[in-house]
Amino acid sequence: RFVATQFRAFLRQRRLMEACFRFDLRDQVRSGLVTVGRFDGEHPCLACATKTGKILIHDPYHQATKGDGSTLGSDVRYLSFQKQITSLASGAGNAKVSKDILFVGSETDLLAYDVERNVEEFHKDMPDGVFALAHGAFGSARERLVFAGGNCSIMGFDSTGKDKFWTVLGDNVCAMTLCDLAGQGDSQLLVGAEDQEMRVYVEGGDLLHEYSETEAVVDLVDLGGGRFAYALKNGTVGTYDGAEKSWRVKMAATPVALVAYDMTMDGSVDLVIGWSDGTVEVRSDRLDGGGEIIAKDKLSTSIAGLVVADYRMDGTNVLLAVSVKGEVRGYLPLGVKLPTPSPTPAATVVEERTSTQSKSDIAHLKTKLEELERQKRDLIAELEAFNQKTDGSSSSAVVVQDPELEIEMNLLSSDHILPVAHLQVTFSLGIDAAIAMVVMQADALFEGEMFVAYEDKDSPSRSIEVAVLPPNNTPYKVACKVSFGPPGANLLQIHELILEIPAFSMFQACDSVCGEEECVRLPLNGKVFQPQFNEWLELNFLAPQPVLSSDGVVNIRSLRDDTSATVKLLETEIVVCTQSMQLAGDLVQSFLQFFKVNELNSVAAFPTEIGGFRTILSQINDLQSVRLKLSADLAEKSNLSKGYLFQAEDARMLRDHGAMKTSYRALFNLNRDMMAQYRIRCTNHKELLEMLKSVNQFIQCASRLRAGKAKAAVVHGCRQALQDNNVERIVKVVELGCPP
Repeated sequence: RFVATQFRAFLRQRRLMEACFRFDLRDQVRSGLVTVGRFDGEHPCLACATKTGKILIHDPYHQATKGDGSTLGSDVRYLSFQKQITSLASGAGNAKVSKDILFVGSETDLLAYDVERNVEEFHKDMPDGVFALAHGAFGSARERLVFAGGNCSIMGFDSTGKDKFWTVLGDNVCAMTLCDLAGQGDSQLLVGAEDQEMRVYVEGGDLLHEYSETEAVVDLVDLGGGRFAYALKNGTVGTYDGAEKSWRVKMAATPVALVAYDMTMDGSVDLVIGWSDGTVEVRSDRLDGGGEIIAKDKLSTSIAGLVVADYRMDGTNVLLAVSVKGEVRGYLPLGVKLPTPSPTPAATVVEERTSTQSKSDIAHLKTKLEELERQKRDLIAELEAFNQKTDGSSSSAVVVQDPELEIEMNLLSSDHILPVAHLQVTFSLGIDAAIAMVVMQADALFEGEMFVAYEDKDSPSRSIEVAVLPPNNTPYKVACKVSFGPPGANLLQIHELILEIPAFSMFQACDSVCGEEECVRLPLNGKVFQPQFNEWLELNFLAPQPVLSSDGVVNIRSLRDDTSATVKLLETEIVVCTQSMQLAGDLVQSFLQFFKVNELNSVAAFPTEIGGFRTILSQINDLQSVRLKLSADLAEKSNLSKGYLFQAEDARMLRDHGAMKTSYRALFNLNRDMMAQYRIRCTNHKELLEMLKSVNQFIQCASRLRAGKAKAAVVHGCRQALQDNNVERIVKVVELGCPP
């Protein structure tokens, strides 16, 4: 009876989805480059980027035509682009127009394209590239913008291509979506980047919230009600409710696409996940669901994209799953059946294709049934093995309510475990028992998110030591599971607890004093007193914590990278002296969060890093000059190659073989020179991107020395100065915190 109950629950969790229609695009589709839009204002069309640099438009309501007006008998047409497509999106240009515009991003451009009229709406040069696109109403004005995320930067444009938004990040943008996380009816921009951070930006470029994860973000989707879902490169998928994480799962496959869809028709959207192994999975996002699997299906190849649209035009939204091989399946909500007769010609075409594949569908269902039967047998075998293993042992097991587990954290420069600086975490029991294993799990702390330490069975011990290396200056919450029991016992008791690692756990007090030549001054007069500052020290450092001296000074040094800082608590301000602007930003942001300061401007002086920034800007100017020269040389040689080709063809027609060989030999040498120059240009482009990334990271470090409007003013002021190529103005913005 127990097995039957478990198996029924297993079947409910893995309810198979049945495709209401399927068809083949007869072309390969690039992963993540799938969208849907009403490009004529009425009929939904599927748009996908192919591996040949084209965009495939599937329009079942209009067939492609030849030049003489006769039909090709195909519902697929192509749009050719001369550059490699890196991102794809669609949406209405403004609220007054129902027709959708196709937005195409490449490594150097952003194009807004009217598919119906075959014209460009606008074109923008994007030197930082376009790796992710998002479109929708933004801010209190609900103006429709298209956001293009590239190399450490995000830009937003209106329907005419006018620049409306710009900000910088610490790494390349991977995914973006618009959602209302503040609960005020205004949409914010949620951005995921390769630096494992998700950030929420409000109108004006202010940062509302940050989320730290364990790997680069693959996709983001708004679930409504202040909730959103995220997917990571390491196979993790989860959701957040505001600032709190709701649930998360990790699979062996990589998530490719996310979309929100009400599969159960209960008024609450569900999360649909497309995986690299071809699985389409629907998980519940209800507060009591916890990510439970509602339904699933599997395609023959990896998923390329998921979209939702009324593709049959019968009033019911359909979930469309597209594979990289061009297979498309459409799913209706559970319990909804196909109407008969079909209301549209397009639906008739789709159903005709479905009927021709009925035999293969039956075979597919038989295969799934056999797989479920095999899993049932495995579950029964596991249950029987567990009963045999625990038979006669459970009665002798004693549950210890209080194992007197103690945890001690020490900062060591090196020891027998690791030759580098690290935290030594010691778990010890106060009872007569041995620790068998410790499992530690935390986001962005361990490789693979989990670390397991265990003792040798032949030498049981009451304590176990674990070495931890925090990669940056952020606090960590580590979920620990300690398995212990009598030596040689078959059954072990598990004790769970949360270990909190302070943000500056890799720092210790030192005697060296940093001068005020490089520092940042925070005007926190009347807001911070010595007792409050001591509380901040206790919260953010390991014992023994650095102590504030009688004159209000504390010196700290990091054992991770040997950076040091001196913090001075004065009557009118806090002065942070350090040569690292990154460390200064970490300390400033920790101050602001602890003392609950939302608006703050500061005065900064970092001549060493500003000097390096000047050098980078000079190198960027040199690289851009070389790039222009190379482009001009390539254009000139391209024209020469056409001349040689024409000369060779003329000589061939005149049967002058000597002149023909001479022209082709010159063309061959010219082509070799052009290939060499092209490789130089590619190297120049990569170096330029790295330099631009360094510029954006410097601007972000400067903005982290402030909060609120002053923080956004630094970003906008630096951007305006960069556009005007005014280096001195950038320096003043970094130092003063706002445009002079």
